[in-house]
Amino acid sequence: MLQIECCSKFIDPCHNKALFRTGQPNFPVRPTNVASLRRRLLIEHNVMLQIAKPYLSKEVCTNYFASEGVSNLDELKEKNEQLAELRKMPGKPKITQGAQRIVMKNANVGNNLHQHATIEDSLKALLVRNRWD
Repeated sequence: MLQIECCSKFIDPCHNKALFRTGQPNFPVRPTNVASLRRRLLIEHNVMLQIAKPYLSKEVCTNYFASEGVSNLDELKEKNEQLAELRKMPGKPKITQGAQRIVMKNANVGNNLHQHATIEDSLKALLVRNRWD
């Protein structure tokens, strides 16, 4: 079908109708379609997380623990938690009462400046979006 672009709408010369661009797909989108797409995106997200953490042999792990100055994974987690606590800005999140039974936590904004974002973390936001762009 031949379409002529005019301003913000398309003109169909065969039927002489204007087709407005809304940004939505030109077929019905049902909640089941959205739910199945979100399930597939969640599965893909979990696969990407598993690919990002490949299998390591025991020798490689012991060499890595020796380079970090710890003997096992639990000590490494403790060490990383202590370092993360030292990197945080001082202060605890302020808890304020919202409407009805909602408790709102206003975090210390400085803590977000020191957070390392990965590709997986940034793609996680796509799973909960409701836009069609």
